[in-house]
Amino acid sequence: MNTITKHIPNFLTCCNIFCGTLAIVYPIWGLHFILLGAIFDFFDGFAARWLKSFSPIGKDLDSLADMLTFGAAPAVMMFQIDIFLALLLPVFSALRLAKFNIDTRQSNSFLGLPTPANGIFWASIAYVFNENQFFKSEFFGFLNPQIILNALVCLFCYFMVSEIRMFSFKIKSLSFKNIVFHLLFLVLILLFVFIFLSLEINILFSLPIIIIIYVFLSLIKHFVEPYEVYS
Repeated sequence: MNTITKHIPNFLTCCNIFCGTLAIVYPIWGLHFILLGAIFDFFDGFAARWLKSFSPIGKDLDSLADMLTFGAAPAVMMFQIDIFLALLLPVFSALRLAKFNIDTRQSNSFLGLPTPANGIFWASIAYVFNENQFFKSEFFGFLNPQIILNALVCLFCYFMVSEIRMFSFKIKSLSFKNIVFHLLFLVLILLFVFIFLSLEINILFSLPIIIIIYVFLSLIKHFVEPYEVYS
């Protein structure tokens, strides 16, 4: 492998870092930069596997990128809508990433909520609040949205460092038992996307629902298959 080729995964990771930095500098466009960062985050791992270009620095660089793009950037966005406990998001993201780096049980599934999923959830919540007054005033009814969202921050922080198994998309086999939750997740995503498009609602508003569906299905899988062997 030539010198340039082996650095492609790290270059993609650096693009993720750049996106996270832009999300902090321009939080009004934060969700878009974070989603772009998520694309780079996916392809840096894909490129590393395809090119067989693994290195300790690449692993650490990826964690630093995720910490910035999916930890710090969403926290800045949420703090700007007066969710004070959002400052915990980078702290628990760092704990989650540090735990992931030394845990050998997470090759085919995750223990705890992945940092990118958590980051996309909170960035999309901030985007929804900034773009649609309905969610600020009517969606929560008589409840204070700040109280609800601060409580949700604590819950999601717990999810990140918990031992709850969250399914990944590194599918070991195509047997129905192994992919049933993946198929259900895909069907529900398509259903909600179709509903939002039919109602002419901004498709980005569906992102929090999609992440909640992922967490909910993972919880079901965790309790339905409590003795699944980690690998």
